[in-house]
Amino acid sequence: MYDVFYSGPKPNLFAHEQPAEDYTEAALCASTSHFWLLDGNNDYTDFNFDWYPHHSQSHYISTFPSQHQDDGRTYFAKTENALSKDKHYVDDGTIVPRNEIPIYNISFESCHPCNATRFNDSYLDTLKRIVRKAESPYIWVTTDICDYSNFDFTWHPNIFQEDQLHVFSDGQTEFGDTFYINVRHFERQMHRVELLEWMGVNWCKDQIVPRVPFEEIWYFGDDLTAFIMKHDFKHPYALFHPAHFVQPQIKFTPSLWRQKDRAIHSFTESNGIVMCPRDAKQFLKTQCYDYPHILKHREHFIDETPLNIVFISNGETHAQRNYDHLKKITENVPNTLLHVQGVKGRKEAYQAAAQASHTDWFFAVFAKLEVDEDFDWGWQVDRFQEPKHYIFYARNPTVGINYGHASIIAYNRKLAIMNPAEGLDFTLDQPHEVVPVHSGVTHYYGDTRTAWRTSFREAIKLYKNICDGNFVEESRERLDKWCASNGTPEGDWNAKGGLAGVDYYKEVKGDFDSLRLSYDWEWLDDRYHQLYGSQ
Repeated sequence: MYDVFYSGPKPNLFAHEQPAEDYTEAALCASTSHFWLLDGNNDYTDFNFDWYPHHSQSHYISTFPSQHQDDGRTYFAKTENALSKDKHYVDDGTIVPRNEIPIYNISFESCHPCNATRFNDSYLDTLKRIVRKAESPYIWVTTDICDYSNFDFTWHPNIFQEDQLHVFSDGQTEFGDTFYINVRHFERQMHRVELLEWMGVNWCKDQIVPRVPFEEIWYFGDDLTAFIMKHDFKHPYALFHPAHFVQPQIKFTPSLWRQKDRAIHSFTESNGIVMCPRDAKQFLKTQCYDYPHILKHREHFIDETPLNIVFISNGETHAQRNYDHLKKITENVPNTLLHVQGVKGRKEAYQAAAQASHTDWFFAVFAKLEVDEDFDWGWQVDRFQEPKHYIFYARNPTVGINYGHASIIAYNRKLAIMNPAEGLDFTLDQPHEVVPVHSGVTHYYGDTRTAWRTSFREAIKLYKNICDGNFVEESRERLDKWCASNGTPEGDWNAKGGLAGVDYYKEVKGDFDSLRLSYDWEWLDDRYHQLYGSQ
């Protein structure tokens, strides 16, 4: 029998077997004309050690394949020729199967099994903990979020990739969750690297390991952040989408390697369909932007239901003209157009519009506004923020100013219905945001009374801002324009209304209940007649 050398674990096949790092060391130590070099990680149960090469190949190092690689780490060599390192790959059908190596499992569950290692912040940190307790030269590391029903654990790398970290993808992201590790090499590197990919990674494509589906959560209402905060995550990620959506087909899987990778992934313009990591929950307070890692996947965007458009009128002079114009410019858009008319009271009219809407937000278009033909009806709210109203800009040619007065407002349906209207402005009484996008031109001079009362109300709100120290410079600039005539009859009555509003504020000394009377159209009409009679 020839000398037998081995690398790795001791095979315990022959009494005279002895360790050798490689066939160079084996050749230097051999005392027979030929020698075997085996790998202790192979299964030699059915191997024929009486095998001998054909004389034409006897000067090569005969190399036997495993079930996965041409070089299966089993060698037969003539001692005097072994230092040449010339190989001949045996192809007579002989296969030396690889033994299965130990498998360590990582669990993402909060209550993980006792035989698993709990995932801790990053794969690098978690793998360090596993490697420290590993007793085998090679190990598999699996996770409980992957499906291994078709995975072949006898796989092993090419001998030239021995020292690399082998990572198996799920077919979507190369940053997979299954690892083949050379323990000794990993131990040498793990204290010197900050990122796992610095280890020297073989992004292995020999096998695909699909992930089990993450949780799919239907949510109702407008507050995605609150819904996420209340959710009890069973997996590292959950897919959230509005209840009215059919299950979205998203071909994307996020990396879990470290927290920075575990972003909130958005797949709609409104951020209504998201993959959210469990990590985000501890950061959230009022909005998803509390979490620092967010990515929008515009290449994977899913079409959303456009916001309803609700036209609100109550006998305004230009109401029918502006409504007909709105119908014409929206006839080819997918938004649903609704009309709420003749509802007495500002609060009641706004809430009737909210009740009519079938979408969580809706575009409120007021009868005084002639909407721009190129207004973007595909605009969407931002569900990552707390629920709020969105105020667009409108141009007021009489006052010569462009801001949120009489503009389109994207009302939050739920907030509008709940609004007690206890302040001076229905919209500003609740969370809101200005969208600096032009929505149209406001026309309100159908008669002197309408122009006057419009200016009267706006002047009270602006003057209160100044007295309260809110947006003082901006409010003063706007108020000055409301109180100044542009030389036209409309401008004259506009100026009278603004000045009358300021006078009334001073008259009641800013008493809030007195100021709130301006909410009521009948009170405004009475005030107008008191000052001007039947003009």
